[in-house]
Amino acid sequence: MDKSIKEILSNMFMNKNEVLNKKVSKLKEKVKYCLELSKIELENRKNGINGEGTIEQLEEDVIPDLTRFLKILENKEIPKNRQQRYLNSFGCAFRMWEWEPSELYVKLSEIHHDYQDLL
Repeated sequence: MDKSIKEILSNMFMNKNEVLNKKVSKLKEKVKYCLELSKIELENRKNGINGEGTIEQLEEDVIPDLTRFLKILENKEIPKNRQQRYLNSFGCAFRMWEWEPSELYVKLSEIHHDYQDLL
């Protein structure tokens, strides 16, 4: 009887880790996509094409923050405290960008909320 309880608990723990790994994997893909989108937006601004985010915001806030966040996910250094799971790039977009959401804004919002609910 003890062995089956240990097996059940072991399987439950493995399943929890597997679920977390899948969530992290999906989130990493979203971040990579958002990074590419951010770089396209940056090139657009440099070429005089209007859109959300200035050159400075994209270069100094959004791209470095997403890059840092991708490393957090890759190293599995996710803070246990939900209040510590905050994307500065989302905060920048939320406070400074227009209220007609672009694809980049929507993706940053999705990533931020997924990060908040990760653990």
